[in-house]
Amino acid sequence: MSIVFKNDKELLEFVSDEGVVRTHAQGYFWFWREFTPALERAKLSPVVSSEIIANCYYVAGDVHDFNDAPKAAMQCYRNALKADPTCSAAHREIANMLDKMGRYDEALTHCDKALQLDPDDQHARSDREFYVGEHRQEPPLYVEGDAKWIANEHLANANPLKALKSLYNATDISSLRIKTYCYGAAERPKDFLDVWTEIASSSEDIEFTYADWFFMEDPIWEGNKFWEVLLTSKAKLSGVFTFFDSLEKSDRYRSLSIHEKTRLKIEYYAYAHSQNKNQLKKLFDKYPEWIELRESLES
Repeated sequence: MSIVFKNDKELLEFVSDEGVVRTHAQGYFWFWREFTPALERAKLSPVVSSEIIANCYYVAGDVHDFNDAPKAAMQCYRNALKADPTCSAAHREIANMLDKMGRYDEALTHCDKALQLDPDDQHARSDREFYVGEHRQEPPLYVEGDAKWIANEHLANANPLKALKSLYNATDISSLRIKTYCYGAAERPKDFLDVWTEIASSSEDIEFTYADWFFMEDPIWEGNKFWEVLLTSKAKLSGVFTFFDSLEKSDRYRSLSIHEKTRLKIEYYAYAHSQNKNQLKKLFDKYPEWIELRESLES
């Protein structure tokens, strides 16, 4: 569930201070319904500094980068430079996006601009060495005309229905994953669950990404059906998932494989959200250090 803030200034300071991971964790609906309007209002207000506005656009760019939408990310980095022309990191990240699109000379230009503003930026310096190396002979990560890329850019512009149209005939697993993003953003939970059921039954590996959680509605996360769909899968599970500090203290937990750790957490969500106290008790007997599990039992 997204964090609630008292006012725009508090929200934007949170984004500026915390960066991309915690901002991304607030999800699609918060990003478009709370953060983006607050940022637009702040540009017309003297209450929020240009530095914070620039930082927020920079973080917004990182959010789109996490979601594989480099064009949308690049626009946000450009907006950061409009707010603060000395933001060297924005030039560095524009270079990163251009490189991913195969626009190597343009990437080099922006990397040099980043270094002119901040000669001590070691990330930009190592990026520059990478851009002029053999890497140029490799195919770009994003190729014009790719339906998945087109869909991600539509999602980055809050247009999930256009994104769906670009994937109309796509049936491969990676396209199905993006369809779940579209259905989540379009608030179509039945379609979301139907596609995830197909993914769960036909995948050998499921590696969760930040985007999987970004586009998921709260009612899906807080219900039990999605988690139960995942439990039916025989796929090997890995990737970005909830981190429980208390669970990490368990020797039993630490001895598990990544797949086993991920499946255990899925079991917890399935049982907690369906109020299955018997199954939660069985988990607690194995992992008594797990605070969130104990709280679910006591609630």
